[in-house]
Amino acid sequence: RLADSAAEGVAAAVPETSEGQAAEPLEARLERGISKIAALFSR
Repeated sequence: RLADSAAEGVAAAVPETSEGQAAEPLEARLERGISKIAALFSR
């Protein structure tokens, strides 16, 4: 179950946008997604 919600968090953290539309660098989006997952596990 935790793995499922972690996968959902990653999907939510990285929205499907075209490359040109992504104003935010991929690293920043990934880092935010990882932070969300870390917060999820530390609850």
